[in-house]
Amino acid sequence: MKNHLSFPLLLLTVLLGLSEVVHAQEDGGEFKAAGVDIQRVFQEFYKTRKTENDITEERILIEKADRKLRSQLKMADKEIKEGVEKAEGVEMTEEERANFNKKIARMAEERNRLSLERKARYKQNNNNLNRDMMITMKGLLGQIQRFVQAHAEKSGYDIVFDTSGTSTNQTPPVLGGKGILGITATVIAELNRENPALKDKE
Repeated sequence: MKNHLSFPLLLLTVLLGLSEVVHAQEDGGEFKAAGVDIQRVFQEFYKTRKTENDITEERILIEKADRKLRSQLKMADKEIKEGVEKAEGVEMTEEERANFNKKIARMAEERNRLSLERKARYKQNNNNLNRDMMITMKGLLGQIQRFVQAHAEKSGYDIVFDTSGTSTNQTPPVLGGKGILGITATVIAELNRENPALKDKE
């Protein structure tokens, strides 16, 4: 699931401006910098994992409903085939043959209608789920961004770099530096402190 979300995560990271959080240095004191792996924070945030589980469960429901419709289509195909096979070699008047052909045509038309409805419903359900997933993930990234900003202000950092991002030549924007503190684990721990599952174990 994480691999599935990696591309929209990187895209949303750019859109949300998570590459850096800058603070004005007011007191002229020592410059403090920190680095945080936003992608790792996002993946290990308990709300992200819950959302991924919810999405997986919804995908399962969509697939289950689609399998049910596919089963109905197979039954319709079987009924049409058996009807045609039984009619082979049976003597019928022209009127009886015409009525039989109309019946088969109606059955085939109903079968095709069901097939089109199935395809449209399956596509719509997945599109809706993908849209809701993107909205939810964007909201979670926004929450993480605000938390990092608040943490940076509280800790007195002048700048916080996103160490998970890459520049145009596919290298991290910050390769290293003196006095740059890694705060990824701290951010993850503080964000997950609200996890109801952890509170239940206490």
